[in-house]
Amino acid sequence: MLRQTKIDLAMKGVPRDKIEEQEKLILEGIQPQAKKQVKIYLVLAQIAKKEGISIDDHMPAKVMEFLLKEADWQEIH
Repeated sequence: MLRQTKIDLAMKGVPRDKIEEQEKLILEGIQPQAKKQVKIYLVLAQIAKKEGISIDDHMPAKVMEFLLKEADWQEIH
């Protein structure tokens, strides 16, 4: 999530040095959403296990991709 946030900020024209200076604040801002996404992933993994759905090596990436697309992104100022 940090990498994606940095990319988003860069695409919005924020200078790289400013992004790097603010990395700690960015991390603090995205941490709650990241924790929520990890919890969702763990719950989905347990459901898949209980339902007998096999999780291949690509499944975590697919789940994370889905979660990232569905996330409620907020701007950090």
